[in-house]
Amino acid sequence: LTLVGDRLDLQGSLQAGGNLTLQAQDTVTIRDTATTPFLARSGGDLIIQGSNGIDILALANGSTFASRGNLNLI
Repeated sequence: LTLVGDRLDLQGSLQAGGNLTLQAQDTVTIRDTATTPFLARSGGDLIIQGSNGIDILALANGSTFASRGNLNLI
């Protein structure tokens, strides 16, 4: 699963059986809430890439970034 855009503003859950790529020409922004954790799970590699940055704010207990392969923040 690959999500590509100028900016990515993500909440909720993303799961892929293979590789999961989140790529922005500007910034990847990831948010959760005090009651709903953010979840990103990959059966392969998990790649988060923002040309101008990656902005992660995890408030909830249980926010998860997991991969069975490599985890790359670029």
